[in-house]
Amino acid sequence: MQRQRPKGHHVGAVGAGCIEWNAPMQADKFAEIKAVFAEVCELAEPELTERLHELTSDADVSAEVRALMGAQSMHTDRFAQPIRQLLSAVASEDLKIGHGGMGTVFRAHRSDGHFQQLAAIKLLRGMPSLRAIDYLAQERQILATLAHPNISRLLDGGATPHGQPYLVMEYVQGEPIDVYCRDRRISATEILRLFVVVCHAVSFAHQRLIVHCDLKPNNILVTADGRPLLLDFGIARLLESGNTPPPDPVQEPGDAPNSSTTQLKLTGYAYTPRYASPEQRAGNAVSTATDIYSLGLMLVELLTLNTAAANQSLETQSIADPELRAIATKASATDPSQRYATADAFASDIERFLRREPVLALQPSAWYGMRKFVQRRWPLVVMAVLFVLTVAGFTLRVVADRNRAELAEQDALVERDHALQAQTSSRQISDFMVSVFDGSNPDAGGGEIPTSKLVEQALGRIDTELKGQPAAQAELFSTLAGVQVVLGNAEPARTNFTRAIDIQRTLDQPLVLANMLMRRADTSKRSFGKEAPEADAREALALIEKYAAPDSAILAKALDLLGTVLSESGKHADDEALLLRALAIQQHIDPIGSGTAEMYASLGSRYVATEEYEKAVTQYQRGLELQAILNGKNSATYFSELESLGMTYSYMRRFDEAETLLRQALDGRRKLDGSDNVEMAWRMSQLARVIDNSGRPRQAAPVYREALTIGAKKMGVTSVSYAVLLINLAISSRRSGDFASAEQAYAQALPIIDHAWPASNRSLQRVRNEYGTLLLREGKIDAARTPLFTAYEARLAALGAEHADVSQSLTNLAEWELKSSHLDKAMQRLASVEPHAEKLDALDHAAYERVLGLTQAKRGHNDDALLHLQRAEKLIHDILGERDPRTWLSMLDRAELLAAQNNLQSHAASAALATEMLRGIGDGLMPDSALLAHIKQLANR
Repeated sequence: MQRQRPKGHHVGAVGAGCIEWNAPMQADKFAEIKAVFAEVCELAEPELTERLHELTSDADVSAEVRALMGAQSMHTDRFAQPIRQLLSAVASEDLKIGHGGMGTVFRAHRSDGHFQQLAAIKLLRGMPSLRAIDYLAQERQILATLAHPNISRLLDGGATPHGQPYLVMEYVQGEPIDVYCRDRRISATEILRLFVVVCHAVSFAHQRLIVHCDLKPNNILVTADGRPLLLDFGIARLLESGNTPPPDPVQEPGDAPNSSTTQLKLTGYAYTPRYASPEQRAGNAVSTATDIYSLGLMLVELLTLNTAAANQSLETQSIADPELRAIATKASATDPSQRYATADAFASDIERFLRREPVLALQPSAWYGMRKFVQRRWPLVVMAVLFVLTVAGFTLRVVADRNRAELAEQDALVERDHALQAQTSSRQISDFMVSVFDGSNPDAGGGEIPTSKLVEQALGRIDTELKGQPAAQAELFSTLAGVQVVLGNAEPARTNFTRAIDIQRTLDQPLVLANMLMRRADTSKRSFGKEAPEADAREALALIEKYAAPDSAILAKALDLLGTVLSESGKHADDEALLLRALAIQQHIDPIGSGTAEMYASLGSRYVATEEYEKAVTQYQRGLELQAILNGKNSATYFSELESLGMTYSYMRRFDEAETLLRQALDGRRKLDGSDNVEMAWRMSQLARVIDNSGRPRQAAPVYREALTIGAKKMGVTSVSYAVLLINLAISSRRSGDFASAEQAYAQALPIIDHAWPASNRSLQRVRNEYGTLLLREGKIDAARTPLFTAYEARLAALGAEHADVSQSLTNLAEWELKSSHLDKAMQRLASVEPHAEKLDALDHAAYERVLGLTQAKRGHNDDALLHLQRAEKLIHDILGERDPRTWLSMLDRAELLAAQNNLQSHAASAALATEMLRGIGDGLMPDSALLAHIKQLANR
């Protein structure tokens, strides 16, 4: 049915809310009319007239807008009125949650017996043709692909029986991003981190060739948990090659098919004038750069929420920080080619600012580059700042002394002498600082001196050159100890922290003392063979609780430290409460800061220690999400969280997931730092351990050996770290049946850790016990005696008779006694284990049942022996599963017992067991291992 339209224009673009003129018109006036229309199209008199006066003083513009509204009413009211009546009948104002140039949005609740779900229904303006309906359906399919955690999903769409289009979208309960930031008065850093997430979400849409075209604070809601969500991609259009437009959504019968009436150009998008790009306002083609411009203006507004400038215009000059001002200026450049190429590039420059790296929006200069470089070289910079502060303190003392000298006439000469002495000390400290750093200057002529050498030189001069200045000495000893920690010299660092603390105790500075105690505790915690530094952590916490604010960051740090120390010491009565209290304080201070991420990790480690793995996974996942926001998914901190989560999955025996995460982290670290470094050796060993524990020791061995190659070069073959890598290889080699390689690795590692660790160290005695049991399996009875008995005696002395480690040693000694033909002694040792057997972990309990079975066999009680051996097999099967070769190897003792019996039925049963073992083991054993040959021999009897 044809209808009369107002002369000179027609209304169009139901889906995009755009307008196109037949009559020639200047582009700027055309753009102004569109913008004003979008603002007032929902208004009725007298509000319409008032709002038109606010938006424009051009009478022609006002007249055109009123004409458009009249045309729109003629076009839509006839068909849309029944829909509106229906909505008004069922929907109160409470259900109407928004309206604008595109239409009205209602809150809806789905309850059809299948799903309970909230949604937002947008009833779009205009009445499209059938071709337009088809196009909108295609566009909905594309918009539905925007599956991103920070983009509100399009759930459904269609048209009413009378042809009015609607969209069903995810209902988002939140606040506009500007309201969220203003009401919570969040810091600029928090705003930037939130904004980076928004940029990445916009980039996600751009990568799928979808542009928003109306980005503004009202279209970005932030949920109560701080997650931003982008709304209203309903006006977005595909960026077709060459910007080919779709068919005109409102073409009517009788319209001539010419370029002015049959095509809707991309210049026709609705927009909000305050955030619109120059190309939008001029009616030119839009692109991803259009959204970047709007993002740039929003960044200005968010960073200037509390300034007068923000209420008037979005000028980048209102941003105080020059780097942020440069970033915003580049994003909102008038020329699209001068803006950031992508939203990800925009986000990346903000992330560079947060990491104190040079931002690309500023022209590079020697001074700027040097300043940012110094910021990144924080260990030395911290030391330098402390030096400067010390010098400043002495300078103030000089001034104070001089003032006192002038006021006290009788003591003028004495005070002058004191002032001169302080001035001399100040000059000495300044010279001290300069001389230390001068040695690191490669332009000085002698080449660059290693940092470790500079630290040693500085430490050797503090006592003499700063004699009589205890505050300066304490601070310098503490600072240089911190540098030693960074360099990996834990033991010298702990010594120098102690020197600093001893001096600091003579001064009245309790919080400075607390900080030094915390740093020494942390150093002790990292050192091999050191007892848990609980005393330092407790003293530091007591001082901080007495002198610091109850919600301060230093209190959160002290609580976290003590909780971690207790957790690593196995003292779990109080550790969780301390860690949760620390997290609560830190979340209040900075909910999405690095401190919060670190405390998630501390809680995760605690739950791993108590085998509450599901809780650990939750904490690590929270930390992982936060690290992605803070530092991105290609950062060292993000990879550390991946590794922690991966290892937790391995403890849960979810080995496939664990291996995937660890390989992802390993590949990422390799791209960041290369492969030739100490950290890479540890990461490889960690991955190999997961592969090994998943039942693939042969596949783990090459990864272990690669880690050892790096370790030999970077750690040294006599270091404790290298010895730990050797022990990991030994365990894997033993599991694969390569007993010779395992024995060699144990023999090389044991002297190193025996020298470095005290006899009370549990790890040392565990390794010694494992070495003894390996020798026992090889039939080297005499050689096995010393490591087995030494481990038992050390464990008994350090842990007491009822400890599980002692029971493990007694079980292994019982096997040694049995193979040494001391049956009575073997039974005595097993009798000592019996009261504690049920409390042992599954593998140790299985070992006890196995040796008990072997003992019964030695006594001639074959039925009892078989019963105990089968119990051992079941325990191992239940804990390791059928993928692990150890499950199948546990059947070997039973097969040997059956083979030793003099009847054909037992021999057949033995052969059947051996055959089953070979099938289950697969390629888990080395092809040339004596163990595999023995099993094959039993199978072929």
